[in-house]
Amino acid sequence: MKNSYIYFPIEIKSRELWPKLWLASQLAKRNFICILGDKPRIETAMELYPRGIYFNKSIARAKTNKLRKIVNKTHVLVCQDEESGIARTELESFFNVRISEENIKLTGRFYCWGASDYKYLCDKYEKHKESFCKTGGLRVDLWRKEICNSIYEDNIKSIKEKYNNYILINSSFGVTNDFDIQKILDFLVKRGDVSEGDYSLEKNKYEALLQEFYSFSDMISTLAKRRPKLNFVIRPHPAESLDGWRKIFKKQDNLFLVREGDVTPWIAACDALIHPGCTTALQAILMEKPVFSFVSEKGLRSHVNHNDFPNQISHKTHTVKELLNAIDEIENGSYSGGQVDSTKRQKLLDYRISNFSGRYAADLIAKDLERLNIPRYSPPSEMKKTIISLYRRILNRVLREIKNKDVGEELVAPISSQEKIPGGIQREEVESFINKLKSVDNELGKLRVSEIGKNVFEIYKGI
Repeated sequence: MKNSYIYFPIEIKSRELWPKLWLASQLAKRNFICILGDKPRIETAMELYPRGIYFNKSIARAKTNKLRKIVNKTHVLVCQDEESGIARTELESFFNVRISEENIKLTGRFYCWGASDYKYLCDKYEKHKESFCKTGGLRVDLWRKEICNSIYEDNIKSIKEKYNNYILINSSFGVTNDFDIQKILDFLVKRGDVSEGDYSLEKNKYEALLQEFYSFSDMISTLAKRRPKLNFVIRPHPAESLDGWRKIFKKQDNLFLVREGDVTPWIAACDALIHPGCTTALQAILMEKPVFSFVSEKGLRSHVNHNDFPNQISHKTHTVKELLNAIDEIENGSYSGGQVDSTKRQKLLDYRISNFSGRYAADLIAKDLERLNIPRYSPPSEMKKTIISLYRRILNRVLREIKNKDVGEELVAPISSQEKIPGGIQREEVESFINKLKSVDNELGKLRVSEIGKNVFEIYKGI
């Protein structure tokens, strides 16, 4: 039997794996063969399996050469940006880095989160507006109660049993010490994102972010000390080093540092969320949780990073005293939402994210990909798989010895691949997730999972 193929590279497991599996399930039931795994293994799989669709997380300006190589190996490159500027007060500064006209020409489809990014991109790149499609965010599908309750029920129960009542604290700084700043700047310079003329400006920006991080971490320590009977769970941003956080916090019995799994069940299980301007604020609001932004009285963060929209739609706080008062109201049941206008907030959210209700983004994207009429192929022979797999293993080993890096890695990223995909991607977790999805979509009953290598899987519809 001949099928169309689609490739899903995973870079940050906690953020990307479940949404991509959700989309893969919707495509597999439509008879696509879905290959999902970490980026190096996907590159290997693309040599083993037929040409198809490559579903990318970004078409950033600095990626042009890499995107050309991908396009040469596939029928079509498509993308949904992992953020799409939904946390930004304005989109120009975001998309100036995340998109270029040249890269749009290389991209068959760019799936937008809502009316905000769709309108901006269609207006800016009018000649290419047929490439943009408003579907909503894949991650948002999993935030919705009917899916969240089905796939995360066991996780939520386990988290509540371990941590009882707790306040969730999510960060979004990207830096935790001076060493982080230097690593990021070196990475951006080598990749061509920062010129010599802009170096000082970028350095000042990250140094200001670091000061905000210190203010934020001081706030956390004070809260934990002032409310010793309440637990506080910190989830650092995927781009932040856990070691940086560990060095700051001495052991406190009611303070926990975690990064395991998707953030969704942690939000579902918490009493409230505190953040410094983080996209998870939007998610927590949809899940009807009290949401507080904390920006120090110096107000550096919104000036530096432009990520002020989550703060605008949250209950704003600038001092530990304000947070303590709000937390006490939550715990005694008297909290009424602070100064937030919920009706106005919902309108702002609906403009940025189109799938808070109605059709799922995964369904809309899958239907659109069907319309692309990608050629269908027979699966590769077992002999071809064996020969190319052996060749790649030998080549990887030789290049690691010569360059001390994986095939395809040109730069040392600010955080390691082990931090991005802790524990790898296991067949049991992939199968378990798809089985849970079957309670949401009864058409997924025939889906099968085949492990084709370490951290890479084939998802398809069985007979």
